[in-house]
Amino acid sequence: MHDDHIEFITCKSFTTKKKSKHKVMGKTPTVFTLSELLTPIIHFLETDYSSLHTCVLVNRDWCRIATPLLWRYPFLDSLNNGQYRLIPVYLGCLDLGTKEWVNELTPNFPPHALKPPLFNYVKYLRRFDYYSLFHAVQKWCEVQRLGAFVLSEGGVVPDIQLNPPETLLKLLIDLFLDQARDLEGIGISAVSHRNGEFLQLEEHEEELTHPRLSKLNYLECDDCIPENLMFASEVCTNLVQLNIECSWGNDEEIMKLFKVQKKLKRLVVKKRWPLVDEAFNCEEFTNSLISITLLNNMNLVDNGGNLSVLSACKNLESIRFKNWMAFREDDLMELLSTHFPRLRIVIIDNSKPPPQVLISMFTMNGENIQELKLDWSIRMRRNNNNCQQLPQVINAVAEHCPNVRYFEAPIQRKEIPELYSLLRNCKKLECLILNESDVEPKEFTYEVDHFLPAMGIIVPQTLYQLKIFANWKFSAESLRLFLMETCTANLTRVAFKSIGDEHLEVITSYSKEKNPLNFLDLLWCSIGPRAEKAAMKYIKCVKIIGSSRGGAN
Repeated sequence: MHDDHIEFITCKSFTTKKKSKHKVMGKTPTVFTLSELLTPIIHFLETDYSSLHTCVLVNRDWCRIATPLLWRYPFLDSLNNGQYRLIPVYLGCLDLGTKEWVNELTPNFPPHALKPPLFNYVKYLRRFDYYSLFHAVQKWCEVQRLGAFVLSEGGVVPDIQLNPPETLLKLLIDLFLDQARDLEGIGISAVSHRNGEFLQLEEHEEELTHPRLSKLNYLECDDCIPENLMFASEVCTNLVQLNIECSWGNDEEIMKLFKVQKKLKRLVVKKRWPLVDEAFNCEEFTNSLISITLLNNMNLVDNGGNLSVLSACKNLESIRFKNWMAFREDDLMELLSTHFPRLRIVIIDNSKPPPQVLISMFTMNGENIQELKLDWSIRMRRNNNNCQQLPQVINAVAEHCPNVRYFEAPIQRKEIPELYSLLRNCKKLECLILNESDVEPKEFTYEVDHFLPAMGIIVPQTLYQLKIFANWKFSAESLRLFLMETCTANLTRVAFKSIGDEHLEVITSYSKEKNPLNFLDLLWCSIGPRAEKAAMKYIKCVKIIGSSRGGAN
């Protein structure tokens, strides 16, 4: 197939050869090129890199469409040890003069790394991350045995120490900023401040201020280098998402970066909430924010600034706390007792806000909440006063959150009555995940044979996903009553913990006779090969995790 070959497909191609008796005169068939038909189809696979790689291998037309999608985000996963294999591909995109300079300057440089690639992959790059790129270059140079060396000119000229990883890293950053025409995001978190392993934005002022990079809408950074924050405040004013780690106390520079944002929708803050009260007096900044995520603050003493300033964000739709331990009750009470008319998602993941604060939040904002995850930290659950109030939290959800669709929480034995109230009142529930409580010993179980069938009577008909990982103990007959008789919801995804062959046979019968299951997850179960084989016959996807195949044969 030649490069200029274009295959045309008309609507006539999809009709039978028999001519229509009612042919409409004067109308010509619509003509589509092959690429016009394939492009929207392949774009559905934009996050499925395995399928995109397969598309690249079909033929030239498929390759042209799939390649830009495949090479958009090659450096997103900092834990991917295979990223170093991409380095020679990008080195091949350097101009001829730079390639000659690298080849002459660096002894034993592998010639294949400078071979021009099939495409200029740099122009497809949408986002790059300094941290990931740094480690990929280091790994590639290590594999190629390109270490630091001393270049001696002899005579009066002093020796020059050269570091190939450092040189190649700078060349690639210049290349990305110069040729990535659709670059929309960068990550500039430092690798090591002490060793000087960080990106200095001022060194790339010409590229970063070019109108071509006006599309930058994503920035991931830390406050390690205050000069970077000041420079970003000048060139990154149209961010949609900002992820920032605040552990160095450069709050003034962080505040300036916040204040210039006019379109920021999603803000992720790690380690510490900075003192940035003044920024939340800017209406353009607070009105645009719809999502706040606070991550990984394990400091129980210093939280920096006041979280209560977030109460100014009246358009907030999502608030998430994950591994966030520093809460001052008076500060948090002002925040969570604020009415957010658009709040839909609340995630409390391994964090410890006081129960009374959560109750106040659900009372004020429960009507609009649709997604709710409560995973309290073990420190809070082991506090006797807090433990006594946790049933009241679930009861507040039942009373004030009638529109919740996703609910996930650890359930203790004493919280079953509140769970019953929740199921009875939350009639739009679609996904229910009941986790084990970290207060109760791992080996502790409690019998729910009477509750499980009764639960089926009140389960909302909208429920399609049910995962029971709580320390429940129930018989196969109790499960049969729940699934086959009392439950009227059309479950398609279910998960259970610590069940046996008899339970699995009941689940298989449910999928075979009542409602087909798409997914079944089994955790720490004792399952025999015969029961497992029968389940896989009637259930689309069966996943058994950490289980022993110790059941009946």
